[in-house]
Amino acid sequence: MTSWGVQRQLLSLLVTDYSFVEIQKGIPNLSRYKYTSAKKHAELNGVGMPVTESKLYREKATKQQIDHFLQFVLSPAIMTDSPFGECNFKLASGSELTAPKIILNTVRTRTVNLYLKYCEEMNYLSVLSDRSYMRLLEAIQPSVHKSMKGLDNYAAEGGKAFDDMKTASSILGQIGKGKQWEENVH
Repeated sequence: MTSWGVQRQLLSLLVTDYSFVEIQKGIPNLSRYKYTSAKKHAELNGVGMPVTESKLYREKATKQQIDHFLQFVLSPAIMTDSPFGECNFKLASGSELTAPKIILNTVRTRTVNLYLKYCEEMNYLSVLSDRSYMRLLEAIQPSVHKSMKGLDNYAAEGGKAFDDMKTASSILGQIGKGKQWEENVH
């Protein structure tokens, strides 16, 4: 058998009745670790029972680290709006964190960079990797604020141009064109 799980399952059939030395005569490359592991499997799961592989999760971020990051992201400098809706994400410990769905003023990578700079300035040493913060933002699924600044500036400049023309026509009317001309231009 090539799979260690199947080897352990089959070996668990023998370990209850035979010693390590007796089994090693039939299986020359048997290690003490494999024998002990099979014996433990037989005791915990039962003789000959299939090996169930459980997924192991590593929790690198503490609740305090996540809360610190969320407080930064939810600050008015980073978050523009808080529309209806919440996002729940579950930690490996089983606890759930709830955060509102948000709209960011900047793109996600810029938000993470700003947070890391903030932590550096505040001497907050308990920081995670960039990727961990990106995963948190992906879990929250924030929308990114689309700037309409170019259109707003264009409209503002157009309005200002009309005001400038009105001012110029008023000055020309007062200087010599006359009040009638000024009213026709407006």
